[in-house]
Amino acid sequence: MENKKFKILAFVLVISTISAFAQNKKLVKTFKLGTVGYNLYSQTGKSNSGSVDTSFYLLYRVGNTRTIVKEIKEITEKGNGKVQLKTTYEVFPNSIIFKRQGFTDDANRKYTQNSKGLLSFEKYSMPTPTSSSPAIAAVDNSDHLETVDVIPEYPGGINNARKYVGEYVHYPASAVENEVEGTIILAFVIEKDGSVTDIKIEKGLGFGLDEEVIRVMMKMPKWSPAKLNGKNVRYKMRMPVSFRLS
Repeated sequence: MENKKFKILAFVLVISTISAFAQNKKLVKTFKLGTVGYNLYSQTGKSNSGSVDTSFYLLYRVGNTRTIVKEIKEITEKGNGKVQLKTTYEVFPNSIIFKRQGFTDDANRKYTQNSKGLLSFEKYSMPTPTSSSPAIAAVDNSDHLETVDVIPEYPGGINNARKYVGEYVHYPASAVENEVEGTIILAFVIEKDGSVTDIKIEKGLGFGLDEEVIRVMMKMPKWSPAKLNGKNVRYKMRMPVSFRLS
């Protein structure tokens, strides 16, 4: 009879543990680092005191309920929902990197699977692309080159255009793992309304870098268009974007 009671109590304990583990957690991604499987969860949190709410990323080995990594996912102000900190992540073959947006670059955190099957931790500076000053050439409505009176201008000037590219273009995982560096040359047209169209890669690097540059350029804010004889005209530009691994 005592054995039966023990089994029943043990069963209740297991159910309670599983229930507690699942509470407020949502599976985000299942992946492998090397040969070891991991589950990444997000956990929402509501602070009973203070002025902010905090959510977290929680990392577990597959089949294990013990948290081995806990990173802040997002901190928001109560009432207005303003985001103070937001973290994204990127998975590589042997590591996962948590990138804290709005903080210094060394706030990025990297966990690497080592040969002993354990995760090692380090602060990490993400490699970032840079863009040089665009080489420019005008184009009329028939795509024939011609001079203009006023060239297009990006909001805040060309330095802001470089900052935009540097901030939003990310190094694809395959390019980092294969240590791909170099310069992409892209051409694009600033339309009469200032929008960016006809984006083409004239010299590419592959490994997802070309597609990443095009993705960001397609979302680029409008420029002030070129002018010829007081009228807005289309204008063709070329811009080098360099990728360097630190």
